[in-house]
Parts: sequence; C-alpha cells; structure tokens
Amino acid sequence: MKRILLSFTVLLIANFLIGQNTIGLLSYDPEKAQDGYLLLYPQNQGTAFLINNCGEVVHKWLDDPTGPANGATLEPDGSLFMAKKDYNYLNPWMFGGGGGQKIEHRDWDNNLLWQFQYADSTKRMHHSFKVLPNGNVVLIAWERRSIDTCIAAGKDTSMLISSELWPDHLVEIQPIGLDSGAVVWEWHAWDHIIQDFDPTKSNFGVVADHPELINLNYTNGNDDADWIHFNSVDYNPVLDQLIVSTPTLNEVWIIDHSTTTTEAAGHTGGVCGKGGDLIYRWGNPAAYNQGTVVDKKLGFQHDIHWTDVELPSNHPDKGKLMVFNNNHQPQVSAAATFQPVYDTLNHTYLMQNNTYLPTDFDYVYTAPIATDIYCAVVSSAQRLPNGNTLICSGRKGYTREVNSLNEIVWEYKTPLNNSVPAVQGSTIPIGGNFTFRTKKYSSDWPGFVGRNLDPLGYIEFNPDTTFCSTILGIGTLDFSELRISPNPTTGIVQLSALPSDFKGTMIVSNLSGQVLLQQVITESNAVSVDLTDFEAGTYLVKLVSNSGNSFITRIVKN
Repeated sequence: MKRILLSFTVLLIANFLIGQNTIGLLSYDPEKAQDGYLLLYPQNQGTAFLINNCGEVVHKWLDDPTGPANGATLEPDGSLFMAKKDYNYLNPWMFGGGGGQKIEHRDWDNNLLWQFQYADSTKRMHHSFKVLPNGNVVLIAWERRSIDTCIAAGKDTSMLISSELWPDHLVEIQPIGLDSGAVVWEWHAWDHIIQDFDPTKSNFGVVADHPELINLNYTNGNDDADWIHFNSVDYNPVLDQLIVSTPTLNEVWIIDHSTTTTEAAGHTGGVCGKGGDLIYRWGNPAAYNQGTVVDKKLGFQHDIHWTDVELPSNHPDKGKLMVFNNNHQPQVSAAATFQPVYDTLNHTYLMQNNTYLPTDFDYVYTAPIATDIYCAVVSSAQRLPNGNTLICSGRKGYTREVNSLNEIVWEYKTPLNNSVPAVQGSTIPIGGNFTFRTKKYSSDWPGFVGRNLDPLGYIEFNPDTTFCSTILGIGTLDFSELRISPNPTTGIVQLSALPSDFKGTMIVSNLSGQVLLQQVITESNAVSVDLTDFEAGTYLVKLVSNSGNSFITRIVKN
C-alpha cells in the first residue's frame, strides 16, 4: 500500500526538519519533496532497494553473490534491469573503472527473467545500459584494438602508455530465452575516427573540418587504453537517437539509431543521412579543434540523459538534456541542463561559429557549500515531475533533492560501509558507501500499481524510527517568528524571537552529525551561537524542548 503522508503542525522556518542522523534520512520537507521512491543500487553488494521518503525500505531485489557494475533501472511494469558482475570476477584482458560482466532482468518478485553476458577477451560491457521501448537493451562496451591496429589507423603511440587501445562501442541486444541474446544493431567509435598525425593513412584529414568524426589523437591527457570511457547512454524514442557521455574527452555525443548496422559503420544512411558519424557533440569544442580550454563546458561529466522520463508533455524541461557535471569548475560539481537546437525539417543539429548550440547551459545548480555535492567521479542528476532536481554525489553516497528556489527538501545518505549496514550516528568514510547513481520514481510510476509498498524497515542498524513521524505529525511549538542574524556569518549569530514558552537545549553539529556545541536554554528571549572558531561550512542548530519537540535550522559560516 502507498504510504499516506500526514500533514504536520509544527510551523517551521523553510517548513522542514533536519535530523541528527548521519546516515539514511537526513532531512525531509513533505510539502516540497517529490512524493516517490528512490532506487538505490550501491556498490560492493548485490541488492537493489526502493526507499520511501522516510528512508524506509519498501521493496528490495535481494542478491548476494553478485555486485553492481554499475547501473540499474526500474521499468514501467515493475521489473528491474541491472548491470552486474559476479563477485571475484576477473577479466585479465580488459580492466577499467565501471567494468562489468552481464545484464540481468528480474521481475518485481525477484524472479530471473533474462541474463546475458557480454565480456570476454575481445570485449567487455561497462558502466550502464539503456532499455529500449521494444525491450531490447543497448550496452556500452569496450573492445580491444592491438598496437598494430592503432598504428595502422594513425595513432600517435607516444600518447599510448600500453600496447593496446580499448575504444568504446554500442550493441543492441534482443533478449532470447533465459540466457541468450542476438546482436541486432551495433555502432563502433573506431569506424568514425580521423587523425592529422600520419598523412600516409586513409583517415588523415583536417580535424576542424570534420566535427562528425573523432580525433584519434585527442586524448585530453588521458593516455590510458580506456581512451573514451563511456559512462552513460540514453535513448530518445521520438528522434530515434542515442546519446553517450565520454568524460575523458569532456563531451557528449549523439548518434543516429535509425541506421542499419552497415550504415552505422559508415558515413551515410539513416534519417540524418550521416550513417554512424556523430550528428551532435557538445561540451568541449577543442576535441575537434574548434576551441580552447575557455570554451569547455563539461568536465568529466556523468549521467547524460534526456529529461523526458515522467515529465508531462507541457513541462518546460521536456526534451532538454541533463547531466551531472563533475568538474563544472575546479572542485565544484553541478547539476545542469541544456537544450540542443534541432532542425526537424532537415534532421540536423544547428551550429554557430563551427560549434554546436547552445552556447551555454540554461540551468545550473551548484551547492552553496561546494564540497557538499562535489564528486570527481560517478554521480547523477535528475529533473523530477514536480520541477525539483535530485542530485547524487556518488563517492559520498549522498543524495539531495532541491526545489526551484534551491532549497534542500530531502536528503539521504546510503547507510552502507563496504557493503555492511552502518550504525545510525556513525561516520562513513568517503567511498565506503559508493553509489554510482540514484533515481527517484514518483508514486504514480506505473510499475507501482497494485504493489505492496508498506515499510519493511531500514538498511542501517539502530535507525532513528521517530524522525519521520516527528516531521509528519508531532509538535505544537510555533517557531515561525524565529530570527537568525546574521546568516551567513563570520562569527556570532543571534537566535531571537523563540517561542515564549520554550525551555530546552540547543545543539550545534556539522552535517555529519558530530555535536560541536551544546547549551541549556532557560530563557527564550535570545540565544547566541559563537561560530568564530569554526571552519567555513554549513552547521545544524537543533532546538529541543523539554517536552520533546524539536526544530532544526541551518547556519552558514563564511
């Protein structure tokens, strides 16, 4: 049964409560957060979880002997696709971040519907996949190219630190039976390369004149065999196009899926007439010699996708692209959207000054305290049906939801430490709860119809079982007149106009839940908080009345 959220009576500044929890649910505003369920598929263990807005598990696909590698997606029928690899699986031929082994499809009750392995001495799936409307699955995979093959293609071997290259390719698999599949379409980056290093080779050319081709010798300083390192793929069923992210080159590419496999290996054919050549690329014009570092928009980005899932047809963000821009600026990550300009009559993406439009993002969210969401690798961003944005900082296992005013309306930290449930109140080291990405599905998702979504408990040990009930229905103290000044501050902050009958305790802690200051309050006129010796950052101030009611707010120290 869908959990009914009760309205609460505590009048709060910003209308939300922040818990003293260090893991699991950290904060929640039921009036502003998207009503739905978080799909959580953390690393180093095999189980996928559905989490409600109170941080409780409502469903799980239990699996011990395998682990994520890395993506999972919930389908409209309630089934789950998962990229996986067996524990202790080793591929001595190809190894890289996000390396996988197989794809699995399980129904709501965790029955195996299909599995397919795509990993051997010549190829290996990795990172993510996309389920198409026809039920086929597009996989991202590496493929081996020997040093001789690289030299024959004009590779500058001084830019290669190993004796091989692992360029990416895409394969569309049609599921057959329980454990078989047929490759019904494929695309290979190697078929679309150009180089200006060796004039004796047939693919020698002027890179700047061919934005539809991939410069074999543009490495962006990445001389590893894993040169392109696709980390996400998405599909647009209206345009019949695929988009991929190459973080090492700081670009996203769009490919025409309307081609046949033969056309995808060439330069003509398909709706756009360009075969498998790139029909759009964005983020780093220097990759095709049409810009410099100042023109770069993307930095080791992840989770590129069209925003269309669950967005109504009249939603202003329908058809845009969204991305988690890991290195938006040095040590600053961002969730961002941008809108390519597509000429539907001529089936081309428009350019300006020899680079693809737009000239910039149309939405960028960066955290006021950059370190809160900064992540050099993995991570995700999602535009929700109510207009909020869900952001996952993967190495921290931290997910926050913000609204259009950039208010944090929901926060959750993956409560696992190296696959073991952590104890509420503990601190998980960076990487201990590594989470490739998170996605939230609204309570109206078709796959939830008729499903039992009653709470099953929590992932973490010693959970705070009262926190969400406090948010949803307990408390009568009125903090609506509370004043906090100055905020942000460089030192002392005054809390004034507390409820006249408030008697209790003030607790100051950091975002990890570590208590830094505690003070008994016997007079409700004003309370001083001295942050002079505190480091710059965001701090939580919790006021707990003697009767058990509580209120929490944030103070920013500059």
